[in-house]
Amino acid sequence: CDAWQKKSERTISYLGDARPEKGFLQLPRVINALARERVQFQVQANYNIPGGEGGVAKCRKKLRNIENVALFETALNAEKYSAALKKTDIMLILYDPEQYYARSSGIFAEAMAAGIPALVPADTWMSAQVCKERNEQLGKIAAQFGARQFNVEITNGEFVWKNERGYTAKIILRFIVNWANGCDSICIQAAVENEDRAELGQAVDYVERERGNECFALFSVPRRCNAIKFHLNGTYEQKMPKIYSVEVIELCANTPEFGGICRIFDSYDQCGAILRDMIEHYPIIR
Repeated sequence: CDAWQKKSERTISYLGDARPEKGFLQLPRVINALARERVQFQVQANYNIPGGEGGVAKCRKKLRNIENVALFETALNAEKYSAALKKTDIMLILYDPEQYYARSSGIFAEAMAAGIPALVPADTWMSAQVCKERNEQLGKIAAQFGARQFNVEITNGEFVWKNERGYTAKIILRFIVNWANGCDSICIQAAVENEDRAELGQAVDYVERERGNECFALFSVPRRCNAIKFHLNGTYEQKMPKIYSVEVIELCANTPEFGGICRIFDSYDQCGAILRDMIEHYPIIR
């Protein structure tokens, strides 16, 4: 068993210098959202210019007072950076999507090379890499393990899947999208209901522009789930592209686990819930 599977608490890292465009100012709210979780944070907080950019110094002062935060206030040499990377279970990539729409990230690339799950913003080069890999994997799984599939009707960006068989554990959504007019990402919000229509939980995922029109998303079906209501919208309140069709593919019981190594967000308010889900399902996503 790998060492990361034996750990009783997870280490979440923000590496790279402390800059607003890299989401440094969002760290206190993200950390506070996980106050009840068994987690430790590693935060590289060296300034990129003397005194730091706007708000960074004040934010760093806040982080000093949080008990489960290890703060690196000077630049890390190669040895210390490698040690911090090795200790990381989840990498935070909280970058401003407007600044990183087409810019790459060395931190993200190193996390991927090391097999470290990351949380990345929608509509960026990083999220495009995540969706590209996931589409390839989910397309293969849908073709091999799909037990039942059918199209659903979308009304005002919403549709419902009903758990008619009662024992489906996972579903794949296959979208055919015209990306010509609209934003480059679609946010999929899912509300899980039991037979009394009481909400059991929520989930969120994303699909992004690909070379073709086909893209996929995976959702788990909890026990006692009677139906899942889906709501679609463009990321960052942008215009949603035209969706030609949505096909639901119910997977066989013997489908292999596939959680996808990275997750995507389009609002910092989502980060706490997404990170809690990553922590809960860590052995699957890694």
